[in-house]
Amino acid sequence: MKDLTVTVDQQQREITRLNQIIDSRIRNDESIHMNVVNVREKSQYGADTFPNRSDTIKPITNNPERQIIRSNRLLVGENIPVQPSTIAFYAFLSKNEENIGTHHGLVFDDVITNYGSGYNKHIGAFVAPQSGVYVLTLTIFPGRGTLTAVHILRNSDVVGDIFADMRGTNVETLSGSTGIVVVTMNKGDSASVRTSSTHPSTGMIFSDPNMKTSFAGWKIGDL
Repeated sequence: MKDLTVTVDQQQREITRLNQIIDSRIRNDESIHMNVVNVREKSQYGADTFPNRSDTIKPITNNPERQIIRSNRLLVGENIPVQPSTIAFYAFLSKNEENIGTHHGLVFDDVITNYGSGYNKHIGAFVAPQSGVYVLTLTIFPGRGTLTAVHILRNSDVVGDIFADMRGTNVETLSGSTGIVVVTMNKGDSASVRTSSTHPSTGMIFSDPNMKTSFAGWKIGDL
Protein backbone atom coordinates (compact mmCIF):
# COMPACT_ATOMS: atom_id res chain seq x y z
CA MET A 1 0.00 0.00 0.00
CA LYS A 2 2.86 2.39 0.81
CA ASP A 3 4.50 1.71 -2.56
CA LEU A 4 1.19 2.35 -4.32
CA THR A 5 0.82 5.68 -2.53
CA VAL A 6 4.32 6.70 -3.58
CA THR A 7 3.55 5.77 -7.20
CA VAL A 8 0.34 7.79 -7.20
CA ASP A 9 2.17 10.81 -5.76
CA GLN A 10 4.85 10.55 -8.44
CA GLN A 11 2.24 10.35 -11.21
CA GLN A 12 0.41 13.37 -9.82
CA ARG A 13 3.64 15.40 -9.77
CA GLU A 14 4.37 14.36 -13.37
CA ILE A 15 0.84 15.40 -14.46
CA THR A 16 1.33 18.74 -12.75
CA ARG A 17 4.70 19.23 -14.46
CA LEU A 18 3.26 18.44 -17.92
CA ASN A 19 0.34 20.80 -17.39
CA GLN A 20 2.78 23.57 -16.45
CA ILE A 21 4.70 22.97 -19.70
CA ILE A 22 1.45 23.14 -21.71
CA ASP A 23 0.43 26.36 -19.92
CA SER A 24 3.80 27.91 -20.65
CA ARG A 25 3.54 27.13 -24.35
CA ILE A 26 -0.01 28.44 -24.51
CA ARG A 27 1.03 31.76 -22.99
CA ASN A 28 3.82 32.11 -25.57
CA ASP A 29 1.57 31.35 -28.51
CA GLU A 30 0.20 34.66 -29.77
CA SER A 31 -2.30 32.96 -32.05
CA ILE A 32 -4.21 31.64 -29.06
CA HIS A 33 -5.30 35.10 -27.90
CA MET A 34 -7.91 35.32 -30.66
CA ASN A 35 -9.44 32.02 -29.61
CA VAL A 36 -9.74 32.48 -25.85
CA VAL A 37 -11.95 35.57 -25.76
CA ASN A 38 -14.88 33.46 -24.68
CA VAL A 39 -13.04 32.06 -21.69
CA ARG A 40 -11.95 35.40 -20.20
CA GLU A 41 -13.07 36.12 -16.70
CA LYS A 42 -13.70 39.38 -14.90
CA SER A 43 -11.23 40.48 -12.27
CA GLN A 44 -12.40 41.97 -8.99
CA TYR A 45 -11.74 45.44 -10.50
CA GLY A 46 -14.03 44.81 -13.49
CA ALA A 47 -11.26 44.54 -16.10
CA ASP A 48 -11.03 41.66 -18.59
CA THR A 49 -8.24 39.31 -17.67
CA PHE A 50 -7.21 35.78 -18.57
CA PRO A 51 -7.60 33.04 -15.97
CA ASN A 52 -4.93 33.22 -13.29
CA ARG A 53 -2.31 30.65 -14.25
CA SER A 54 -0.74 30.79 -10.77
CA ASP A 55 -3.78 29.00 -9.35
CA THR A 56 -3.54 25.36 -8.51
CA ILE A 57 -3.25 23.53 -11.82
CA LYS A 58 -5.97 21.03 -12.48
CA PRO A 59 -5.64 18.05 -14.80
CA ILE A 60 -6.68 18.94 -18.34
CA THR A 61 -9.40 16.33 -18.32
CA ASN A 62 -11.18 18.22 -15.54
CA ASN A 63 -10.79 21.71 -16.94
CA PRO A 64 -13.20 22.41 -19.87
CA GLU A 65 -11.81 25.93 -20.41
CA ARG A 66 -8.31 24.62 -20.84
CA GLN A 67 -9.59 21.91 -23.17
CA ILE A 68 -11.15 24.62 -25.38
CA ILE A 69 -7.89 26.60 -25.40
CA ARG A 70 -5.81 23.54 -26.21
CA SER A 71 -8.14 22.33 -28.98
CA ASN A 72 -8.19 25.81 -30.55
CA ARG A 73 -4.42 25.95 -30.39
CA LEU A 74 -4.21 22.70 -32.34
CA LEU A 75 -6.39 24.21 -35.08
CA VAL A 76 -4.48 27.49 -35.38
CA GLY A 77 -1.16 27.64 -37.17
CA GLU A 78 -1.14 23.98 -38.15
CA ASN A 79 -0.65 22.86 -41.76
CA ILE A 80 -4.28 21.87 -42.29
CA PRO A 81 -4.97 20.63 -45.86
CA VAL A 82 -7.32 22.89 -47.79
CA GLN A 83 -9.82 21.28 -50.14
CA PRO A 84 -8.95 22.27 -53.69
CA SER A 85 -11.61 23.59 -56.04
CA THR A 86 -14.10 20.85 -56.84
CA ILE A 87 -13.86 19.19 -60.25
CA ALA A 88 -16.80 16.96 -61.14
CA PHE A 89 -19.21 16.39 -64.01
CA TYR A 90 -22.33 14.37 -64.71
CA ALA A 91 -24.23 14.28 -68.01
CA PHE A 92 -26.64 11.94 -69.78
CA LEU A 93 -28.17 11.36 -73.20
CA SER A 94 -31.32 13.43 -73.62
CA LYS A 95 -32.77 10.85 -76.04
CA ASN A 96 -32.19 7.34 -77.33
CA GLU A 97 -29.09 6.77 -79.45
CA GLU A 98 -30.23 5.02 -82.62
CA ASN A 99 -28.17 2.74 -84.90
CA ILE A 100 -24.98 3.08 -82.91
CA GLY A 101 -22.74 0.90 -85.08
CA THR A 102 -18.94 0.80 -84.84
CA HIS A 103 -16.59 3.55 -83.59
CA HIS A 104 -19.53 5.74 -82.71
CA GLY A 105 -18.99 8.55 -80.23
CA LEU A 106 -21.64 9.17 -77.57
CA VAL A 107 -22.36 12.83 -76.85
CA PHE A 108 -23.99 13.23 -73.43
CA ASP A 109 -25.78 16.48 -74.10
CA ASP A 110 -27.87 16.99 -70.93
CA VAL A 111 -25.50 18.28 -68.25
CA ILE A 112 -26.50 18.11 -64.59
CA THR A 113 -23.15 18.86 -62.93
CA ASN A 114 -20.06 20.56 -64.32
CA TYR A 115 -17.87 21.90 -61.50
CA GLY A 116 -14.63 23.19 -62.97
CA SER A 117 -16.25 23.56 -66.42
CA GLY A 118 -14.28 20.61 -67.78
CA TYR A 119 -17.11 18.87 -69.61
CA ASN A 120 -18.12 19.98 -73.12
CA LYS A 121 -21.64 18.85 -74.03
CA HIS A 122 -21.13 19.71 -77.70
CA ILE A 123 -18.40 17.12 -78.24
CA GLY A 124 -19.20 14.79 -75.34
CA ALA A 125 -15.74 15.02 -73.81
CA PHE A 126 -14.32 15.98 -70.44
CA VAL A 127 -11.04 17.92 -70.51
CA ALA A 128 -9.16 17.86 -67.20
CA PRO A 129 -8.71 21.41 -65.83
CA GLN A 130 -6.03 20.10 -63.44
CA SER A 131 -3.67 17.16 -63.30
CA GLY A 132 -4.74 14.53 -60.80
CA VAL A 133 -6.37 11.19 -60.09
CA TYR A 134 -9.90 10.89 -61.48
CA VAL A 135 -12.83 8.51 -61.25
CA LEU A 136 -14.72 8.02 -64.53
CA THR A 137 -17.96 6.07 -64.69
CA LEU A 138 -20.35 5.12 -67.49
CA THR A 139 -23.86 3.67 -67.28
CA ILE A 140 -25.68 2.42 -70.38
CA PHE A 141 -29.10 0.88 -71.05
CA PRO A 142 -28.83 -1.27 -74.20
CA GLY A 143 -31.92 -1.83 -76.28
CA ARG A 144 -33.70 -5.19 -76.30
CA GLY A 145 -32.08 -7.78 -78.55
CA THR A 146 -28.89 -5.70 -79.02
CA LEU A 147 -25.16 -6.24 -78.65
CA THR A 148 -23.30 -3.24 -77.24
CA ALA A 149 -19.55 -2.78 -76.83
CA VAL A 150 -18.56 0.61 -75.42
CA HIS A 151 -15.20 2.05 -74.36
CA ILE A 152 -14.20 4.76 -71.91
CA LEU A 153 -11.28 6.63 -73.43
CA ARG A 154 -8.52 8.74 -71.97
CA ASN A 155 -7.32 10.67 -74.99
CA SER A 156 -7.15 7.83 -77.53
CA ASP A 157 -6.41 5.06 -75.03
CA VAL A 158 -9.10 2.63 -73.91
CA VAL A 159 -9.17 2.60 -70.10
CA GLY A 160 -12.55 0.92 -69.50
CA ASP A 161 -15.12 -1.25 -71.29
CA ILE A 162 -18.72 -2.36 -71.12
CA PHE A 163 -19.95 -5.37 -73.11
CA ALA A 164 -23.70 -5.94 -72.91
CA ASP A 165 -25.37 -8.77 -74.83
CA MET A 166 -29.17 -8.44 -74.84
CA ARG A 167 -29.73 -10.84 -77.76
CA GLY A 168 -32.17 -13.63 -77.14
CA THR A 169 -33.52 -12.08 -73.94
CA ASN A 170 -37.20 -11.68 -73.16
CA VAL A 171 -38.70 -8.86 -75.20
CA GLU A 172 -39.84 -7.16 -72.00
CA THR A 173 -36.41 -7.29 -70.34
CA LEU A 174 -34.41 -4.12 -69.83
CA SER A 175 -31.11 -3.93 -68.01
CA GLY A 176 -28.41 -1.35 -67.33
CA SER A 177 -24.66 -1.82 -67.11
CA THR A 178 -22.11 0.36 -65.31
CA GLY A 179 -18.36 0.58 -65.71
CA ILE A 180 -15.99 2.54 -63.49
CA VAL A 181 -12.28 3.31 -63.73
CA VAL A 182 -9.73 5.24 -61.66
CA VAL A 183 -7.09 6.91 -63.82
CA THR A 184 -4.46 9.61 -63.73
CA MET A 185 -5.01 12.57 -66.04
CA ASN A 186 -2.73 15.45 -66.87
CA LYS A 187 -4.12 18.92 -67.38
CA GLY A 188 -5.60 19.01 -70.88
CA ASP A 189 -6.16 15.25 -71.16
CA SER A 190 -9.63 14.29 -72.38
CA ALA A 191 -12.08 11.57 -71.42
CA SER A 192 -14.87 10.41 -73.72
CA VAL A 193 -17.04 7.43 -74.67
CA ARG A 194 -17.44 5.59 -77.97
CA THR A 195 -18.46 2.20 -79.25
CA SER A 196 -15.77 -0.34 -80.03
CA SER A 197 -13.98 -0.37 -83.37
CA THR A 198 -13.36 -4.11 -83.26
CA HIS A 199 -16.54 -5.45 -81.61
CA PRO A 200 -19.56 -4.32 -83.67
CA SER A 201 -22.50 -2.90 -81.75
CA THR A 202 -26.05 -3.31 -83.00
CA GLY A 203 -29.37 -1.64 -82.36
CA MET A 204 -29.83 1.28 -79.99
CA ILE A 205 -29.07 2.60 -76.52
CA PHE A 206 -31.98 3.73 -74.36
CA SER A 207 -31.97 6.98 -72.42
CA ASP A 208 -34.99 8.67 -70.86
CA PRO A 209 -35.99 10.13 -67.46
CA ASN A 210 -36.32 6.63 -66.02
CA MET A 211 -33.22 5.07 -67.60
CA LYS A 212 -30.45 7.60 -67.98
CA THR A 213 -27.48 6.50 -70.06
CA SER A 214 -24.89 8.70 -68.41
CA PHE A 215 -21.22 9.65 -68.14
CA ALA A 216 -19.67 11.13 -64.99
CA GLY A 217 -16.32 11.80 -63.40
CA TRP A 218 -14.63 13.62 -60.54
CA LYS A 219 -11.16 14.36 -59.25
CA ILE A 220 -10.19 12.51 -56.07
CA GLY A 221 -6.59 13.65 -55.58
CA ASP A 222 -3.49 15.40 -56.83
CA LEU A 223 -0.61 13.68 -58.60
